[in-house]
Amino acid sequence: MKGRCLTPKCKGLTHSRGLCSACYQHVRELVKVGHVTWSELEEAGLSAKPGGNGRGLAHIAAHINKLRGNL
Repeated sequence: MKGRCLTPKCKGLTHSRGLCSACYQHVRELVKVGHVTWSELEEAGLSAKPGGNGRGLAHIAAHINKLRGNL
């Protein structure tokens, strides 16, 4: 179940790290250029820790290969 974005005044639904897709992309760019860190945002309550299983695309590729019989 998706919640509301942690960005103040944003009403978007969460996409990643407790942020909606638009806010996540904006914040991700700020992190990328060094204006802020994910840890700083987490401590301020403006981002959640990464969720999911941490396996990313490798996990998805393994399932695709299994479906194709490539294992």
